[in-house]
Amino acid sequence: MVVDVLYPGWVPFKNLAVSQDIPGWLRAHDTAMRYPWRTLVGGHLGRLGTRADGHLQQ
Repeated sequence: MVVDVLYPGWVPFKNLAVSQDIPGWLRAHDTAMRYPWRTLVGGHLGRLGTRADGHLQQ
């Protein structure tokens, strides 16, 4: 499980999702994309995401 890393439809420029560890946050994208998921349930913005959304944010 990866929590609060990928946000479909949102570009996290401002404060980089309030991350305290920017290099770790960026590595978490690689971790998330290694899972074989097809649908992303982000939870915060009310829109389901796809792998394309994950690659776009990465």
